[in-house]
Amino acid sequence: VAAMTLNLTPQYRDADAKYRAATTPEEEVAALEEMWRELPKHKSSEKMQAELKKKLSAARKAVQHGGKKGPSKVYRSRYGHTPLSADENIPWSSPRLVVGTGASGQLPIMPELGEEAKDRGVELIALPTSEACDMLGPVDNGEVYAILHVTC
Repeated sequence: VAAMTLNLTPQYRDADAKYRAATTPEEEVAALEEMWRELPKHKSSEKMQAELKKKLSAARKAVQHGGKKGPSKVYRSRYGHTPLSADENIPWSSPRLVVGTGASGQLPIMPELGEEAKDRGVELIALPTSEACDMLGPVDNGEVYAILHVTC
């Protein structure tokens, strides 16, 4: 919707595609800087300008602190959000794995993760994070592991 309202240039869209495909903080910074240069600067783009500044600041901090992107970052463009994939360091040593998918359940879980769980004989349970936390209360130590997404 914002793209249509702001009349973004092909150069901006190319930079956005580079940002979505970035696998390192350095690539993110370069793409975000290009997006900033190409973004029309006028009243109707102020919100988008603020969002870009925030993303650029976070990416620059990641570069300064040696931040590395997780292995699932490369799948972000497919889902609109970095998904949980089997490429992550998953705790497979319990019979159940509970995944908290965020406050509104927005964390995508790649099908390959479900297949890996099935192959390992692990029950995979995906719930919004608050429900996942409620489920963890009455279980014994080691009976279940959890991955909890807490930011959205």
